[in-house]
Amino acid sequence: MSKILLEHGDGGLLTSRLVRDIFLKHLGRPQGPLEDSTIVDSRPRIAVTTDAFVVSPLWFRGGDIGKLAVSGTYNDLVVRGARPAYLTCSFIVEEGFETVQLEALVESLAAEARRARVSVVAGDTKVVQAGQADGLFIGASGIGFIEDARELGVTSVREGDAVVVTGDIGRHGATLMAARLGIKAAPGLASDCHSMTYLLDVACVPGVHCMRDITRGGVVTILCEIAESTGLSIQLDENGVLTAPETSGICRLLGLDPLYLPCEGRAVIFCEERSVPSVLETLRSSRESTGGEPLLDPRRAATVTGTQGIVSMVTMYSGTRRLSSLTGAQLPRMC
Repeated sequence: MSKILLEHGDGGLLTSRLVRDIFLKHLGRPQGPLEDSTIVDSRPRIAVTTDAFVVSPLWFRGGDIGKLAVSGTYNDLVVRGARPAYLTCSFIVEEGFETVQLEALVESLAAEARRARVSVVAGDTKVVQAGQADGLFIGASGIGFIEDARELGVTSVREGDAVVVTGDIGRHGATLMAARLGIKAAPGLASDCHSMTYLLDVACVPGVHCMRDITRGGVVTILCEIAESTGLSIQLDENGVLTAPETSGICRLLGLDPLYLPCEGRAVIFCEERSVPSVLETLRSSRESTGGEPLLDPRRAATVTGTQGIVSMVTMYSGTRRLSSLTGAQLPRMC
C-alpha cells in the first residue's frame, strides 16, 4: 500500500488493513475487539465515540450531512447499550460555500439532536480554500451513559444466538447512488438515515447480547467482522433479509448487491433464541424518530451456528454459499 485509495474508506478489507497497519500500529489497540464505541471504566460507565462525515451529495432523499452527523454518532453509542447525552461537532467549510446552505444544514443537525434528545455542547469551525473540502465536512464525537451492569458487545455473542435485522437493507446506499447519477428513482426510495432511539428499549430486553450499526460494507461485512472477532460462524437466511422494491430496482439497474450496501438507520441484534419474539415486538411497536412511521418489518435473519469463524447464506433456493467482507468499492463517500 503506497497510496490511499477510495476503497480504503468503504469499511471492507482495505479499511481493516489501513486501521491495523497504520492507526492501531501507532495509537495502540483498545482492550477487546473493535466496537462502534468504547466503554470507559468509570462510575457511571460511559461510552465514547468519534466519527467524520464526508457524504456526497450533501443533501439526499431522507436526510443530509447535518442530520447524518447526529444520527451516525448517536447510533454508534446506542448499540452499546448507552443512552447518548452529549455531542461535539467540527465543521470544515470550503471557501465559497453558500451561507444559506450552511445554515440549513446546521438547522437540520440541530433538529435531529432535539429529536434524539442529545445536546451539542462544543464545536469548532475551520475554513479551507476552494476545492479542498467538497463543500462541507463534519466531525462529531459523542458521549453516552450506561445505566446497568450488562455488557452489550461482540464478546457476549454465543453459539446458538439468533440475529435480528431491524428493517430493510441497502436503502441509504441506493439513494445516494441514484442521486449521484441523476437517476429519477421511485418516490418511495429514501435513505433510512435517523437516530435509532428505540434501541434503548431493545437493549433492555433480557437475552440481548450484542447490537451493531449497519453502515459501511453493509450487513454482510458487519457479520463477517463479528465472525472474525469471535471465531464463531454465522448462517444468514436470504429469506430473512428484506430489501425494498425501490432499492432492489436500483441494484438491478447498476449491478449492486444490497447485502453490501450501507444503511444509516438499521442494526443487527444478537440475542438468545427465546428473546427473538420480545425483540421483534419491541421493534414493531416502536416509532422512528423521524416522523412517527413504524419500522419496516424487522426479521430474524441469521443464526450463530459454530466455531469456524465464517459467514454463509442459505439462498431462497435452499443452496448455501459462503460470504466474505467487501473487498472493492461499491459506493465510496456515503457517510
